[in-house]
Amino acid sequence: MQPRFCYLAIAAITLVGSLGCGRSELPLRVKVTGIVTLDGKPLPLGRVQFVPDRSKGNAGPIAVGIIDETGRYQLSTDRRNDNHDGAVLGFHRVCVEAIPQPKGVTDFPSLIPAKYNNPSTSGLTAEIRSVEVNEIPLKLKSK
Repeated sequence: MQPRFCYLAIAAITLVGSLGCGRSELPLRVKVTGIVTLDGKPLPLGRVQFVPDRSKGNAGPIAVGIIDETGRYQLSTDRRNDNHDGAVLGFHRVCVEAIPQPKGVTDFPSLIPAKYNNPSTSGLTAEIRSVEVNEIPLKLKSK
């Protein structure tokens, strides 16, 4: 193999590899907050996931938010980087998990019906439309 060809091959590989690393390739994420309620009362713990709905043309990373003791959540796709705070615009399927983890207890029941644990069965959806703050309440029912 000629040295000139090797240099060209290395340059091409480097160029192609660097194209995927640019920040412009990352989808825009916007701030999403809300309150999760169960039968009208704030859910005091848990986790929310917004999964981009590919069937409606939406793609991007899953956004996750921890539910605090007041029922509030704020979504993020990467807690280590503020540039990734929030969720991508568009339609999402949503799921909620709420399983307490008391010390010494390994199998504790969920505070909410199991159907909410899966975005395919939860019946929860959301559309994120604004590049400003999006307030999306999630209203769960025990029955």
